[in-house]
Amino acid sequence: MNSPILAYNIRFNLRKKLWFSAIVLLAFLFAMPINAGMTFQSFFATWRSEPVAAQKISQEIAKLFSAGDNFNTILIFCIAAFAAGLIFFTWMHSRHKVDLYHSLPCSRARLLMGNYLAGAISVLAPYLINLIFTLIVVAAMGLFPVLNVPTMLAGVGLNILLFLLIYTITVIAVILSGNGVVSGILAIVFLSFGPAVINSYRWLRAEMQPTWFSTTDWVSLTSHS
Repeated sequence: MNSPILAYNIRFNLRKKLWFSAIVLLAFLFAMPINAGMTFQSFFATWRSEPVAAQKISQEIAKLFSAGDNFNTILIFCIAAFAAGLIFFTWMHSRHKVDLYHSLPCSRARLLMGNYLAGAISVLAPYLINLIFTLIVVAAMGLFPVLNVPTMLAGVGLNILLFLLIYTITVIAVILSGNGVVSGILAIVFLSFGPAVINSYRWLRAEMQPTWFSTTDWVSLTSHS
């Protein structure tokens, strides 16, 4: 009986927060397929005859799908993950809603899992839909042969992992607090730990060991932090 209730809880939360999914879908629409069409429109007539143009297009497509170069997609993921963690777990700060949810014949673990999966689906589903639309745009413009599939898959995977990390940390902050404002502040504090540690490490090594720091790359810095 728990399994149908879990599925019902996911569907119920998605229908109730459908407006949030619509906003995320619209944001990804501008950041991915529309951005792809505008970016590659000027290259459409030249990439077949000019090898340099084809190489440049391949680099631009890699930036479009990569996890570090497409700033718009990263920004949407960060904001959507933070908002989803707050929106899909605000019921925990209402005594009446908590009593209602706890009266259902479903374990608390499955109840929380239903809300967690609903929040994740509300962001990842619009992202994957727009990813398909972006691939259709790339194929329709005749640029599919220069698409680097491994790079695209790696970027998609890293984007999803980034979202799940921020979303999970925000959900933990909401669970540990009892107020919406406090949840947001606590989530920001939790999310700032990683950048604070890395930047503190970089600052200390730059100040104390400038010679070592000037010859060290970012991978080595993060591996030591």
